[in-house]
Amino acid sequence: MFHQDDLVRNKNYDYNRINVFPTVRFNYKFDQFRRFNFSYNGSTRQPSITQLQPVQDNSNPLEVYVGNPDLKIGYTQNFNIGYFSYKVLSARSLYAGASFSNSFNNIALNTSIDALGRSVNQYVNLNGGYNANMYGGINTKIPKTPLEGKLNVGGNYAHTPNITNNITGFTDALSLTFTPGLTFAKEEKFFTTLDLGTVFSKTTNTIQTARNIQYMSFTPSASVEIYLPYNLEFGTDADYQYTPPVAPYKTSFQRFIWGAYLSYNILPKKNLELKASINDILNQNKGYERTTTNNTNTERYFQTLGRYWMLSAVWNFSTGPMAQSKPKSNYSRQRMRGGGGRRRH
Repeated sequence: MFHQDDLVRNKNYDYNRINVFPTVRFNYKFDQFRRFNFSYNGSTRQPSITQLQPVQDNSNPLEVYVGNPDLKIGYTQNFNIGYFSYKVLSARSLYAGASFSNSFNNIALNTSIDALGRSVNQYVNLNGGYNANMYGGINTKIPKTPLEGKLNVGGNYAHTPNITNNITGFTDALSLTFTPGLTFAKEEKFFTTLDLGTVFSKTTNTIQTARNIQYMSFTPSASVEIYLPYNLEFGTDADYQYTPPVAPYKTSFQRFIWGAYLSYNILPKKNLELKASINDILNQNKGYERTTTNNTNTERYFQTLGRYWMLSAVWNFSTGPMAQSKPKSNYSRQRMRGGGGRRRH
């Protein structure tokens, strides 16, 4: 509930809202190694006092904001579905899922340029926006070889409404990820993985068609762990990213992040790990992103956590029947973690 008196226009505004947050969850277990889940939830977004009050904000004379007392409450609903299956004898795991969300009365800014050259932004409600995601993957032994193969795929599609100079348009952003990989391991000796990530990106806009862009980027990664005598373990991993130049972005972006560690397991159950590690040895970890909207293309570089070293003591423990079982080897623990290079952003 919100009440406002406009003494200038001799008006008052009363806002009464009822918020509804429905939630539905369904989980079905076919057997010990197969399961299915579905969920739905909804949420509301209340306009803030700043967005509602019909007062012009002149704190920045070149960027003026105006409230809108006619704003409606926004509502977003989310659907999620997922499936997982695992076969013990073939060590094959399969997973897939999808999600979808859409919004009603989404609060956005209508930007226009007035006669004085100022940007005047007013809050308005827009409909028609939605977002869809999908993912899937398989991991299995390759017959007649010591290798395990894996394939991960993913996709995202966002349909976003926008408005400029009172003209409504839509920005569509599509991203598809395709990542095949191999794992090669020998128990008590070594564990190594290789992933070849490829990402396709495409952005289109109904108002500014000249800003439509598409490109392919690459994100391969690899890791190696070697199990040495006397409970020692050495590991190293590397991640590479390449994003090509494409108009209006004139330069490419690339980085190579390399890390390594050495650990020693002690105590009778070998569940205390002493570890020395170094992250980003070449000090190339830097943030980068591209954003395309209805009237702007933005390229942003930003600082992230770069090169550092760390000394750590890690206690690996469990409860229940597994705690009394035979201590796991380094190789077994790695398989439980899933392996692979460590992705950094």
